[in-house]
Amino acid sequence: MSEQNLLNENQEIETDTQDIDANAQQIVIPTTKLRFPKLTNITITQKPTNLCDPSATGVMALGIGCLVLAFHDLGITPVSHALTIPWIIFLLGAMQVIPGIIDAFRKNLFGATVFTMYGFFWIANGFGHYLSRHGDEEAMEGGAQHTAMAIFGYFIFNIAPTLAALTLNKALFFAMLFIQITLGIIFFELLGFYGATAAGVGLLFIAFTCFYFCLAELVNQIGGGEIIPKGKPFIVIKKKNILESEH
Repeated sequence: MSEQNLLNENQEIETDTQDIDANAQQIVIPTTKLRFPKLTNITITQKPTNLCDPSATGVMALGIGCLVLAFHDLGITPVSHALTIPWIIFLLGAMQVIPGIIDAFRKNLFGATVFTMYGFFWIANGFGHYLSRHGDEEAMEGGAQHTAMAIFGYFIFNIAPTLAALTLNKALFFAMLFIQITLGIIFFELLGFYGATAAGVGLLFIAFTCFYFCLAELVNQIGGGEIIPKGKPFIVIKKKNILESEH
């Protein structure tokens, strides 16, 4: 192939490339602005659980346990303090932990936290009572002060659920409030400021409040309505849909 033919072919290729570039400049690609619908109302459904509400069981066990301790502290049932240990471990302990576990499966943060925390507290308290009376001399001498420090810790912890109960109902709030007051009374009692009578009165208030709450919970759930009022919450928090679009 001659050099003249190669030059002619190169000129034709350059001419074709210029034509393609010229045509490419004339191509206009239409663009449209995509619009998405606003997410205003979105309903999130959760799979229903087959577990019933355990709050009535846990609160009733708390009421009965506090009633037994109240009668003992007030001197109505002058029996050995060792006889209160089974009631502490089983009613105030185990029967609080079980509802707490069930509430955890039901994704109820309040019940899961309060029931389990107080359940293990009472189990530890029951074993502490036993060791302070049947353990060595050091356990018998420092048992009251040791328990007082634990009571003080729960006094601080109980502030959170008491404030949270303000947003639930009045019956539950007063139960938590009486627990708060009684914890303070027991703390100073264990440090030797006064006798057990004041703590017995506080436990009695807790027991009667728990009985009312349990009665209202059972009757209302079985009856399918608010037959026995638990009281409207002191604070109503309006929940805003976080998926709602801002205008």
